[in-house]
Amino acid sequence: MWVQISVRFAAFAASNFSKVRALRLLILLLLIGLPVIEITLFIKVGGLLGVLPTILLIFGMSVLGTWLLRQQGLQSLGKMQSAMARGEMPMGDMLDGFILVLAGLLFILPGFFTDILGFALLLPPIRKAFGAVAARWLAARSVKTSFYAANSYQSHKDTGGPIIEGEATEVDPDTENRHRLPPRR
Repeated sequence: MWVQISVRFAAFAASNFSKVRALRLLILLLLIGLPVIEITLFIKVGGLLGVLPTILLIFGMSVLGTWLLRQQGLQSLGKMQSAMARGEMPMGDMLDGFILVLAGLLFILPGFFTDILGFALLLPPIRKAFGAVAARWLAARSVKTSFYAANSYQSHKDTGGPIIEGEATEVDPDTENRHRLPPRR
């Protein structure tokens, strides 16, 4: 039994090893590539406009993006509240809210490239396309984990014991022994 479990674990680890390596490579590229892109854009725009106008442009873009984010966020919150008032689950609006938070994080990071990405996420058509891709990605992963997530939550009383719902019937001990299967060998 332990050999079978260890073989299955080794196969699982081998299949996910390339995914882990790809994720680490992506993170490394973002940590190195994003600052290089931002510095390059700072130099190019600074050369064209000068230092002070470049700094004011970065600051102005951040303020404008934050204001747009607030407006879009309040609109998305209103949609979520009205959907919940109708008794519907506002999954699309919740995903919109998550994308708006991501856009806000991009505005917090200083730079032209991140601001452009943040502004792009504020545009409803791009946000819907990004949301559709994210929803498909989440749906593909939620099928695998929904069983574990559903079974990991249990209701407990104050005593800490689990509540198990079901039906029971009382069985006479004499009749119970007649219907019992012989032990496995």
